[in-house]
Amino acid sequence: MDFFIWSTIILTIWAALGPLLGVRYGQELAKRWQREHWMNDNARQECREILSVITNTFSVVLKYHAMSMAGIPLTGPHDAVEMRERNQAEQNSLEIFYRMLFISDELNKRNIRNRWIAAINKYGKGNDGAKFAEEFGTIAREIRGIAGTFIK
Repeated sequence: MDFFIWSTIILTIWAALGPLLGVRYGQELAKRWQREHWMNDNARQECREILSVITNTFSVVLKYHAMSMAGIPLTGPHDAVEMRERNQAEQNSLEIFYRMLFISDELNKRNIRNRWIAAINKYGKGNDGAKFAEEFGTIAREIRGIAGTFIK
């Protein structure tokens, strides 16, 4: 067969298949982009949830252990409601780390859960609000940093 006949046959086949292949490839790219976008959105949402829970826990624990300038507890003896509130806040702040699917590797790599537990325990024993606030701030900045890696 002649070169022109072959080229005509190939171009005819390509005219039929080319658009189909282009649509299929475009669909794969769109699906990949949507999946990445969905995963990033969920990771940022998880960061927001953790920040919300540890912020709540921070304020509850700080209030529970707060001392006056004279070294007397501001809230006086704690009643059952305050103790339940504190225990529930701490439990929520520890459980949330196990519910994170998208950012768990980053949290584990930075040892954030263990550092948070240590900060709560140190504050409960020493009542040094400045150190507790500093560690809370460091952890919160790291979580915001994790969220920042999912912004594209």
